[in-house]
Amino acid sequence: MAAGAAVTSLIVLGACGGSDAADEVVSDDTVATPVAEPAGETEVNTAGEDTADGPAAVVIADFMYDPNPVEVAAGTEISWTNEDSATHTVTGDGDLEFDSGNVAQGESFSMSFDEVGTYAYVCTIHSQMEAEIVVS
Repeated sequence: MAAGAAVTSLIVLGACGGSDAADEVVSDDTVATPVAEPAGETEVNTAGEDTADGPAAVVIADFMYDPNPVEVAAGTEISWTNEDSATHTVTGDGDLEFDSGNVAQGESFSMSFDEVGTYAYVCTIHSQMEAEIVVS
């Protein structure tokens, strides 16, 4: 019985591994905070605008980001959802450094943008995938 409890403890502890979702400093004044997808259903908004029901939404499909560009007000959370068969990334390509890490099919990555500007991003796995975020 004690051996069974030890195995259960190891399994539970192994599943509680560290999180890569710690705050990332992206400039002297801005902190980008990846946010876990909220529980329950959220409205998918392919126009990129923030809604009362959830963040601005970007769909990753057919090796493209849609919409492109995504236009949001400062402070708006953007959520990228991978509906493609391949794994992709959402990685800053320029002044604002951020990286989603690998986003597999059906997974999402979210973060907020506080500073006004236009920010380029790419998929580091598929270099032809490029897009922009316009924050006003």
